[in-house]
Amino acid sequence: MEPFSLSILLPEITDSTSNDQISATCITSQDDYILLGTNDGQLLLYKKKDEMVEYLMRRGMGVGKKDVKRIEIVGGYKFPELKPVGGNSTLKGVEWFESVVSVIADVKRVEVVVSRRRMFQFCKFYNGRFELVQEIELMETPDVFCVNEYMGCYGCNGRYKIIQFKNNEIIELIGYENRPFIRMINEGFLVVTGMLGIFVDGSGNAIRNTLHFMNAIVAIEVKEFHVVALTEENILIYNSVQGDLCQTIPIPMNNVKCMGRINDELIGFCCNKTIFSIIPLPIDKKIIRLIENLEIEEAMKLFESEEYLKNRKDELIYEKFGSFYLNQGMFDVAKEMFEKIKDLSLIIELSIDEKKIEKLLNEIIENQFQGKREMFEILKVNLFEMIKDLFQSKENYLDLIKFFLNTNKIDDLKIIDLLIKNKSLVALSSFYEKNLMEKELFDLWRSNESLVSLDYFIQSLS
Repeated sequence: MEPFSLSILLPEITDSTSNDQISATCITSQDDYILLGTNDGQLLLYKKKDEMVEYLMRRGMGVGKKDVKRIEIVGGYKFPELKPVGGNSTLKGVEWFESVVSVIADVKRVEVVVSRRRMFQFCKFYNGRFELVQEIELMETPDVFCVNEYMGCYGCNGRYKIIQFKNNEIIELIGYENRPFIRMINEGFLVVTGMLGIFVDGSGNAIRNTLHFMNAIVAIEVKEFHVVALTEENILIYNSVQGDLCQTIPIPMNNVKCMGRINDELIGFCCNKTIFSIIPLPIDKKIIRLIENLEIEEAMKLFESEEYLKNRKDELIYEKFGSFYLNQGMFDVAKEMFEKIKDLSLIIELSIDEKKIEKLLNEIIENQFQGKREMFEILKVNLFEMIKDLFQSKENYLDLIKFFLNTNKIDDLKIIDLLIKNKSLVALSSFYEKNLMEKELFDLWRSNESLVSLDYFIQSLS
């Protein structure tokens, strides 16, 4: 199953003052705003509205016609004006920088970590100015790094290193030949050397399985359970736990420039003047697709995973699982699934259609019992037992009522017959009441006093 899809986010990054040679060199976002850095020293600001992206403005960086290599949003700018909050402040001689968010005593603090000549500097951004908080001296100057509030991983002079900020301990890792790539993961870091992606923990120990890239990569991002690697020809999607390649997306045009996170859902990359987005398939749709492909074990694993628990959409998932087990003749398991949902339309429509019931049972016999016709009556009894149990559930009777009272597909006699057969007396009482069938309603109340509605009884006497 392919976990991502590719779409065009922005067909062309030009505006009225842009020239034909402009191209994006970096990309980032905050909320609905997307920021592009360009090869002529400009910032271009866009706003995402549903499926559309609207151009807002451009702002010069004051660096001439140079590439904007990196953008980090640290809370110092207002959108959409792109104006500093307070005074202006510039840090010079910076090789690389990252923003770090820490929470101290429930107060969120944003710091900017920069690498300068043989040092890390931690700066807080306040009132439009950078203020030095901490300085860590090094033996060399990091070319690129990733940090959190406890540790960092950096690359310099062809080797990766980890630094623990608590005691400034340096841990040497593997080397690299060309451009270094580092990304943060929960347990530590992902580093790239040659055609390999290696996961390490904070102590430098290799963890997880190694990624094997098909081509030299241009950029890399980590998205929950996946690693997205950008090459000149393809986007390679890897399972970050097993390490296997699970999807290859061809890039539709040449001259790949950069890649970055647009928001929690999208990863964007630039080719010439076009911005593409890599969109993950929503977790509930992944589960549904697995169920439809009869990959039930994988669907259940994903259903019980942390990823799904963050974005629960249970109703449709339980219905899909219930439908699968229903079609397998596993009525006990199907009942457990259907008991967890409010909308029992599928079961109701099945129960009132004898042809559907017969077709279902025949398919179960053919697929699960090698065509043994003697199983028909046994399965039929078990199926109706499941339906009766579902219809008698107090948690479902309101939905039964809603379905019956709002449908024009079923005549009254069928509804009444179905409710009586399945002993759904609360739903039957409400149906009689709604349809002003007072004789039938009072007869039902005489035999079941717990169903009597005093409000309706008083209204009927007035």
